[in-house]
Amino acid sequence: METSMIRDFARRVIDDFGDQTDSYVASRIGVLIRDGDSYGVGLWKAVATEIERIRLPEANVPRSRH
Repeated sequence: METSMIRDFARRVIDDFGDQTDSYVASRIGVLIRDGDSYGVGLWKAVATEIERIRLPEANVPRSRH
């Protein structure tokens, strides 16, 4: 999935679940881990990372040292 698609999906999750976003994402990842769906886990972890990036002010976004 492209980064822009993940970003768009992350924004939709935030819009749909508001204060419950973290709980929803954690429950989705938990179900996928239980079911052994490593691809799905990877996608949802990417969504979780993008949600954190969206929430952080631009000045606080960690930059790679490489």
